[in-house]
Amino acid sequence: EEYDALCVRAEEFVNKGIPPKLLEGKIAATLFFQPSTRTMSSFQSALIRAGGGWIGVRGEKGLSMEKGEDFDDTIRTYSDFSDVIVLRHSSETAAQDAANASRVPVINGGSGTREHAVWAVMLLFNMYHYFRGKLDGLRVGIYGVTGVNRVCKALITVLGYYGMSMYVDD
Repeated sequence: EEYDALCVRAEEFVNKGIPPKLLEGKIAATLFFQPSTRTMSSFQSALIRAGGGWIGVRGEKGLSMEKGEDFDDTIRTYSDFSDVIVLRHSSETAAQDAANASRVPVINGGSGTREHAVWAVMLLFNMYHYFRGKLDGLRVGIYGVTGVNRVCKALITVLGYYGMSMYVDD
């Protein structure tokens, strides 16, 4: 139901555009402790286009973490400065640890080798849009190295909620 709601809302944005003041006065903390091009830039661009702003980091350099501040303290500090945190980290448990420490919602932009929930939802929406909302029971082929690809790991789980038949070719 939640994925359906996300797809319906995204379809509204496709059809009507994103209101330029949708996120006015809102700030996201993009905390990318692991390299990223597309995920980080897509969030920052979307925030700007919707009237919001962002603060963020790339890696631990220049943060109090270099002086010994722990991860939880850093997350709590950024949660005081923002309305949401978008996190990418090499630790398997980073997203859950951040969610436990934060005072604001945390979006998992990639945590260790686990799933990459953000891009899985984007791909789900692309299918929703292309197939005009008819996702139940589709047959889907996934090609690539699914065992190490975080997007594939998440996408396979999400597509399973729709009873899709999946053909995976590693």
